[in-house]
Amino acid sequence: MITTLFAQPGGRATKLDGDADLPRLLQEGKGVVWVDLDRAAEAEVKVLSDVFRFHQLAVEDCVAESSHPKINDYGEYVYLVMHGASRDAKGKFVTHELDLFCGRNFLVTYRQDDIPAIADLRKRCIEIEGLLARGADFLLHEILDDLADSFAVTIEALETQVDGIEGKLFKSPSVRLLAEIFAFKRDILRLKRVVFPQREVLNRLARAEFKVVSKEAAPYFRDVYDHVYRVADLAENFRDVVTSALETYLTVVSNRTNETVKILTVFSIILMTLALVAGIYGMNVPLPLAQRGYAIWLVIGFMGTIAGGLYLFFRGRKWV
Repeated sequence: MITTLFAQPGGRATKLDGDADLPRLLQEGKGVVWVDLDRAAEAEVKVLSDVFRFHQLAVEDCVAESSHPKINDYGEYVYLVMHGASRDAKGKFVTHELDLFCGRNFLVTYRQDDIPAIADLRKRCIEIEGLLARGADFLLHEILDDLADSFAVTIEALETQVDGIEGKLFKSPSVRLLAEIFAFKRDILRLKRVVFPQREVLNRLARAEFKVVSKEAAPYFRDVYDHVYRVADLAENFRDVVTSALETYLTVVSNRTNETVKILTVFSIILMTLALVAGIYGMNVPLPLAQRGYAIWLVIGFMGTIAGGLYLFFRGRKWV
């Protein structure tokens, strides 16, 4: 589906029917055009090459899913691959790719996932006078700022998750907790794979390296860069936390295993001693008091004394 918004200088954005007027509007260059392709069909994607005449390699990268944020400069426009983040219905961390083409008087967004921030921004452009007309670079900033905010929300969820993991480490270090630690580690790695290169893209935009980014818009990209930098810093800290949590889990489990082995060893020694006494009296040879009726009670008492003595000895050593 293609949605096209157009705003005259200083005016409110209006929604265009179809793309018939796009070549004329782009040629005149008197306003700002925003074309949003949401899960566009193959015929709709042709607007990228037929109307905007973007470079073939950029169009191919746009249509093909990429997991690596980047920015390519084509002189009159820049092509960006950026990502947002959210949690799915099962609470799993997922990223959403957003491809953007930004020129002096146009912005094109292409996506295969539902990104609520895009729909919200379209609505705001129609309601707020001058928001779209301010410029394509300022509109690009609005979108990237919303994507950065999505990472901030995800970081808050990860903070809650890591607090829960730390609380369970000493109370119930189960196999399920180990699976939770590894799942958290995977989320952190996926977050780092998109946040760190995205931070570098924003840094280049903040330095106004590109013709399509005005000096007036550059400070706003610096603000987004600062947000993403904090997210990247927290992601790096989380990596250290999850590594420490995994080491702590293994240590706790190892200590519990050692305690179990120690207790089993103590009882094995006690039982082996009793088995030795029982084995001696089970031999088919004459033994002292063997013919006495109370001999069995003497043997049982002797065995109980040995067991009790060994238990007190081990307890004195604090082995049980």
